Amino acid sequence: MSIRIDRERIRGLLTRVREGNEKPSISGLLYHAPPLRGGNPTSQSTIEFLAGFRPLQDLEKKELCLLASLMHERSFGDGETIFDQGNPSGALYVIRSGCVELSRKIAGKDVTIATLAPNELFGELALLLEEMPRRISAKSRGPSVLLAFSRPDLATLMVRSPFVSMKLFRALARVVALRFTMLMEEIEGSSQE
Repeated sequence: MSIRIDRERIRGLLTRVREGNEKPSISGLLYHAPPLRGGNPTSQSTIEFLAGFRPLQDLEKKELCLLASLMHERSFGDGETIFDQGNPSGALYVIRSGCVELSRKIAGKDVTIATLAPNELFGELALLLEEMPRRISAKSRGPSVLLAFSRPDLATLMVRSPFVSMKLFRALARVVALRFTMLMEEIEGSSQE
């Protein structure tokens, strides 16, 4: 979306408000969510999935539509690598179906850190920290479907809607804070043993 289109949208909204055909709406000026293409079932089901995804609970439906329009669905087979430790990072993933195993090479051995299920996300630091190599590896355990959201997708979102971008950053900050808190509790628990 170019700035010219944004200005036209704002002019159109202001004209409709002046004529009394529409009530003033700040959210109408903040962004334009692209329409679903002919009721595309994948897009609609992605929006419904995101609506039930807890970290995004503060987003309204039209904000979820915008976010869904920027996400990419990716399918992986059993044992297929999603990314390797040390590779450049660039996207976060939300597990729509299936399971993903996260591991880290320690002393030359792959050590499983976690196995994630649907409605969990991973790779969020890829959006928050530029050019940081992946600290872990991720592999599909069984067939899985993931929604990917990359740094270029985030840049597009920031241009289209700084407001929705702020809400996404707040959601990611909550995820990182929760994970940090859980880690601290685990460390405290293991030090008491």
